[in-house]
Amino acid sequence: PHPYSPNLLQLEGRIPETTGSELTRRGHDVAFWPDWEWHAGAVCAILYDSKAQVLEGAADPRRSGSSLGW
Repeated sequence: PHPYSPNLLQLEGRIPETTGSELTRRGHDVAFWPDWEWHAGAVCAILYDSKAQVLEGAADPRRSGSSLGW
């Protein structure tokens, strides 16, 4: 949910309709966005696993972003 529409859970279209139906059955207000809706996210993150001494990175494919580590 977002502060602008606090009771609405917006799902991207690639999430199965059965998931939306189940969330509605459980009392949520659900609306579907198109697939890969850019409003749905914009996360770039890096995780450092200190035990394995490995960096893992990911970037949200909805926008032009990247994750770098060294």
